[in-house]
Amino acid sequence: MADERGLSTHDVTFAAAGVALMAVASWVTVPVGVVPFTLQTMAVTFVALALRPKAAIASMLAYVLIGAVGVPVFSGMSGGVGVLFGPTGGFIIGFVVATAAAEAILAHRRTRAAKAFVCVLLVVIMYAFGWAWLMASTGMGPAAAFAAACAPFILPDVVKVAVGAGLAEAVTSAVPALTSEA
Repeated sequence: MADERGLSTHDVTFAAAGVALMAVASWVTVPVGVVPFTLQTMAVTFVALALRPKAAIASMLAYVLIGAVGVPVFSGMSGGVGVLFGPTGGFIIGFVVATAAAEAILAHRRTRAAKAFVCVLLVVIMYAFGWAWLMASTGMGPAAAFAAACAPFILPDVVKVAVGAGLAEAVTSAVPALTSEA
C-alpha cells in the first residue's frame, strides 16, 4: 500500500513489467538508418493504455534510468548515458513525456475517444522529441531529420499503435486489476 503521493505495491509490480516489456521491445531492432525500427512504439502504447497513471509513468522513468546507468535495455541491446545523448535519445526521453501527457488525459477519462486521442498524442510527442533531438545532435536540417527519424516509420507506427492499443484492451479486459484502484 502507498499513500496518495507514493506508488503502491501494485503500481511498482506493473511498472516493473512495463520496463521489461520496453526492454524486450527495444531489443527487436531492425537497422533502417540512424534511427532503427523497434517495437517500442507498441510497448509505450500498451503501457500508457494498460497501466494506471502512476505505474505507467514510473515504468517509463525506470526504463530510462536503468538504461542510463548502463543496463542494455535500449535498442540494439545498448545502454548508458551516451545513448541518451546520441541520435535516438530524443525518442527515449519522448517516451517519458508522451506517457506523462497521455496519463494526464487518461487519469480523468478512459473512454474510447480519449484512448484514440492518446494514441495519436503518443506518436506526435515521441516524433517531436526524436526529430528535434536528431537535428540537435547531428546538425541535420528539419527536412533531413524528418526523413530519417519520422517518415519511414509513420505507417509501421500506425500498425504498432493499433496492436499496442488492441493488446491493452484485451489485457485490461482479462485483468481488470491493471487499471483498478483496488
